[in-house]
Amino acid sequence: MQATEQELWKAYKERNNMQARETLLERNVPLVRFIIDRMNIPRNCPGFDFNDIMNAGIIGLIDAVEKFNLEVGGKFSTYAYFRVRGAILDEMRALDWVPRSVRQKTKELEEAYEVLQKKLLRPVTEQDVAKQLGRSLPEFHDLLLEVKVPPVVSLDQLMEDKEKKHRDIIPQGSPDNAGKNRGGALSEVAAKETRELLGHLIERLPKKERLILTLYYYEELTFKEIAEVVGVTESRICQIHGQAIIHLRAMIKTGCYDFAAA
Repeated sequence: MQATEQELWKAYKERNNMQARETLLERNVPLVRFIIDRMNIPRNCPGFDFNDIMNAGIIGLIDAVEKFNLEVGGKFSTYAYFRVRGAILDEMRALDWVPRSVRQKTKELEEAYEVLQKKLLRPVTEQDVAKQLGRSLPEFHDLLLEVKVPPVVSLDQLMEDKEKKHRDIIPQGSPDNAGKNRGGALSEVAAKETRELLGHLIERLPKKERLILTLYYYEELTFKEIAEVVGVTESRICQIHGQAIIHLRAMIKTGCYDFAAA
């Protein structure tokens, strides 16, 4: 009879049973694969070893197992998700896999959104950006495909431009000066504030962008599933997703998000 996850956690955390630790790791390896699949990480970039990404995810999982605090409560999968994802993103930054030309085009798009955000004080439409860039709408769509902003950018990370605080700044289980275990509670407060502000921002995006982000990040549909729901191609969903992420960045950087949604 297999031990339950709760029994394994108690065996490892309370009795330092290393076999229980190994079993916990083995059972949660599928979580790493799930996160990588959800991030839609490209597998065919020059100089980009996909095995490095998997290894980074495993290291993030090990870190999560070591630092997870049973007394704080909550699901391990939720706690591990952010640590695994963070480890993968750190590895991708170290690999610097994004070509310079893509970075330049992304910067061009972001600057256009920022200029328009400050000028218009309303949600910026794709027609607005195309005009700002001196491109036709089809040319703007082609540019979005060239940039192809990957969904590796989580909504929480977009807040780095607004606040430099994350749910993991105070490690779960770290005592404060009074000796009380407050790390988990503070992390939850920070996460709640982040979700509320992101919800506020998303509600102010144009309808198409708002719908795609909601379906992808909150309903957890894949791009293919969203394409079937919306009735457009998967590449179009990819375009709108990238557009929405860049739009959110501009809103956060400029602080221009107190307007009515379109």
